Amino acid sequence: MPSLLSFAVFLVPTIVVVLFLNKLMPIEGGIYQWTRVGLGETVGFMTAWNLWLFNLTSLATAGTQVSEYVRVGIGGSNWISDSRSIWMGLLVMLAVGMITIRGLRFGRWVHNVGSAVTLLGYGLVLTMPFVLRLFQKHTGPYLPSMRWPEMTPVNISLITKLAFLPLCGFEQIVIVAGESKSPQKSIKRAILWAAPLVPLLLVLSTSATLSLVKPAELSLITPMLNVLDKGFQEFNVSRFVIPFIAGTLLFNIFANQSLSLTENSCLPMVAGWNHLLPPIFARLHTRYHTPVVAIMVDLGIATTIMIFNSLGIGRDEVFQLISNQSAVFYAVTYLAMFAVPLFGAHEIRERASMNIRLCALSAGFVVLLFICLSVVPIVKAADPLRFSMKIVFTVLIANVIGFLILRLAMRSNAR
Repeated sequence: MPSLLSFAVFLVPTIVVVLFLNKLMPIEGGIYQWTRVGLGETVGFMTAWNLWLFNLTSLATAGTQVSEYVRVGIGGSNWISDSRSIWMGLLVMLAVGMITIRGLRFGRWVHNVGSAVTLLGYGLVLTMPFVLRLFQKHTGPYLPSMRWPEMTPVNISLITKLAFLPLCGFEQIVIVAGESKSPQKSIKRAILWAAPLVPLLLVLSTSATLSLVKPAELSLITPMLNVLDKGFQEFNVSRFVIPFIAGTLLFNIFANQSLSLTENSCLPMVAGWNHLLPPIFARLHTRYHTPVVAIMVDLGIATTIMIFNSLGIGRDEVFQLISNQSAVFYAVTYLAMFAVPLFGAHEIRERASMNIRLCALSAGFVVLLFICLSVVPIVKAADPLRFSMKIVFTVLIANVIGFLILRLAMRSNAR
C-alpha cells in the first residue's frame, strides 16, 4: 500500500514535471540548466554543487561496500574490522582514480561489464523465488502486503525513502539532450517507456527479497547477496556460489564508482572554464585528455568524507550515514527542480498549468519530508543525536562553502 501511494504522490508528478521542463527547455545540462534559467545563476550553481556533492558522498561508501562484500563472500568472517574497511576504501579510491584518469576509451569497458553484472544479479534475484517453487523448496509469500505499517518515525522515514530513492532519476537523461537529434520526442519516449518498468521492477524485486529474507535479517549494504545466499542454501551450494557472485558484484562497485567519478570530475573542469574555480581544475592529462586535477580533488574530498564519518561507529551505521548525506544532497536538487514551475521565471510559470503546479507541489512535499526524516537512523545507531547532527552539519557546511565559492568567483570576475 505505501508503494501505491508513492507512485501517486511522487512518481507520476515527477514524470509530469520532468516532461514539462524537457518540452520547455530541451537543452543539454538538464536540471542544472532548468534551475539556472528558471531561478537564476545562484540557484543553478547551488543545484550543480549539490549534484556534485551527491556523487562525491556516493563514492565515499566504497570502502564499506567492498569490505562487506568480502566479508559475506568468505562466509561471514569478522576479520574485517572498521579500520580495515577504511584501508579497503583507500584502495578502491586509488583503483577508481586510475581507471578514470585513463578516460572512457578504457573506462567504458569497465562500465559496460559492470552494467551487465548488475543486470545478471538483478535477474537472479527476480527469478530465485520461481526456481525454488519449481523445485518445491520453501519460500515465503511472494505477493506484496497491502497492509499499512505502524506509523513510527522509523517506518515513516522508510516510506519516504521508498517514495524518493527508487523512483527518481528520470531527469538525468536530459543531461545529454545535446546528443539527441530530437530531444523533446526521444527523451519523452524514453521516460514514458521507463515509467511503468521502474515501479514494476521495484515491486517485483521487493517481493522476491521478502519472500526469502526477513526484514530484520536483511543487510542495507549487501541485500542482493542476502537474497541469493538464502536461495542457494536450499540447494546446498551457497558456499560455492556466493563467493563467486560476491567477487563478480565487487567488480560492479568499481564500475559504478568509476562512472560516477567520470561524470563528477567534469563539473570542476567546467567551473574552471567559467572562471568559477582556478584554471588548474580545467587542466587535462597530456596523454589521456582527462581532467586529472579535478579527479584528484574529487578523490581527496571523498576520502575525507569517508574517514570523517567512520570515526567511532560501525560499518552499517557508516554506510547509512554517508548514504543519507548523499541522498539529501540529491534531494536538494529535486527541490530546486520542483520550484521552477512554482516560483520560476514569469515565462515558465505562465506556461505551467494548474495540474503541473499541483504535481510539483505534491512531489516537492515528498522530497521535503524525505530530507527532514533523513536524520532519523533506520539501523541501531551508537548515538542517534550524533548521527543526526553529522548529517545536518555536513549538508549545511557543504552548501555554505559552495555559496562562498560562488560569491568569491563572481566578485573576482566583476573586477
